[in-house]
Amino acid sequence: MQNYISQTHEFGVGCFHFGLKDGIEQGVNSSEYLSAVRELLGSFPEVEDLRCSYESSQTPKSFPNTPHCSIEEGGSPYPYLLLPSGIQFRLRLTQDRQAKIFPMLSRSRTGCGAEAYLVTINSPFYYPVAFVESLKAPAGWRPSAGVGIVRNYLRDAVNKNESSKIRFECLGPSPFHADFYIRTSSDVEAGAVEHEREAKKGYDRFVFTVNPVSVVEDASMVAELVYRNIQDELSLYYACKALQISVSREWKQIQKLVDEAIGQYTEIGLKGYLHRLARAHKPAQKAIVAIVKLKSSEIEAQMKRDRMYESVYKVKAIDYPFEAINKDLVNNNPIFPTIHAYDLLKMFGENRMKHLEILAVTLSALLGGVVGALLTKFFGN
Repeated sequence: MQNYISQTHEFGVGCFHFGLKDGIEQGVNSSEYLSAVRELLGSFPEVEDLRCSYESSQTPKSFPNTPHCSIEEGGSPYPYLLLPSGIQFRLRLTQDRQAKIFPMLSRSRTGCGAEAYLVTINSPFYYPVAFVESLKAPAGWRPSAGVGIVRNYLRDAVNKNESSKIRFECLGPSPFHADFYIRTSSDVEAGAVEHEREAKKGYDRFVFTVNPVSVVEDASMVAELVYRNIQDELSLYYACKALQISVSREWKQIQKLVDEAIGQYTEIGLKGYLHRLARAHKPAQKAIVAIVKLKSSEIEAQMKRDRMYESVYKVKAIDYPFEAINKDLVNNNPIFPTIHAYDLLKMFGENRMKHLEILAVTLSALLGGVVGALLTKFFGN
């Protein structure tokens, strides 16, 4: 039985990123990017104690404003500064404001939110990880809800600011489907982070335990110690989610082409018949090419997931809190009915060829009959 001293922190996890808006004439370097983020967040009266840092000794990076997808569409975070860059701020919202931007709050067990939220956005190797700590939350509060409140606030406040180069991006699930708690105990080895996972209806509960001696100089470092220990796993989790979204977007494009082909192949009347012969094959051919590309993307995505997983979990002796979750995510991905779509498109193509052959034979017979009649008449005369 561990000697718990206190429960010091409760937080939720998400994936937040500040990207560049489309249409910016020129890119930015790392310093300009962070200045733009700092200026934007600093302009919001609800944001306090803003810290937006970058290792000054690192060579400044340049980020051309090339076309790119947001992380919400499965794209890579851009611009992206690896650690030790980090963004942290305190967000203080009235209860009325919280209820307005997060309507689910009124239906929660507490009916109200925390007094404030300490937001830490770190940049591990793959994808950003946002930690949202609830400060002075009511009893029974689920800290994952704080991620939804902060997410909705930033999405509204950042994206309606037309003068800034920055846009807010969020990759789901945000919140991560769990509630997180940190406790301190003298029974834990100094510098170590122990964890327990409690399966719950809805969101699971993760409890991390650290020895306060590890951070005796600054009690606020308790949370940062835990964040550093779990952020690589969470970064991998969101990278895998982004790959899923990217491949799913390809499948949605295929669905549109297949639907277009079905519409043309099922069109009735003479007009529909002529459409099937003249142009219905075009969306079908595009869909077949897209299916081949999708299968290639699925293979590449799986190879990438496997590499990332091996990199994060290469030290086998450690008890990782999210290994089972990530293993399931790496090995079990959506299966798209590409074979059925391909068979349907193939059937459409074969039917079209049969109709073209029949049409060719019919035209040949008609043409032959006409020519024969003309020849008979000519030589008869």
